[in-house]
Amino acid sequence: WVTGSNNYGQLGLGDFEKRSIFTMIPIEVEFIDIECGRNHVLAIDRDHNLYTWGSNENGQLGLGNLYPTNIINDNNETELVQVINTPTKVNLDFKIQKIYTHFMAATSFARILY
Repeated sequence: WVTGSNNYGQLGLGDFEKRSIFTMIPIEVEFIDIECGRNHVLAIDRDHNLYTWGSNENGQLGLGNLYPTNIINDNNETELVQVINTPTKVNLDFKIQKIYTHFMAATSFARILY
């Protein structure tokens, strides 16, 4: 079940409409672990397969490609972004046990900040 902003398809409902009430994601997969990034989601099913959806602007969905889509951003402007708006299985040669999302930044001194 999801609610909130959906500008990047991060709710996984197949559209870009925001929701103010909880709405069930229309998928026949039962997720055992879900992690949310700023505008994307990663989830593991019972068979430990990885699913991703939302913004893929920097390849964070791990699908090996980028899908450009016109959306309306928070400033009510049209923006071309890389998004997947439904849960999409990532083809991997291994199973995922646990997922973590994090934010990293590099400083001008080439240090990695977590």
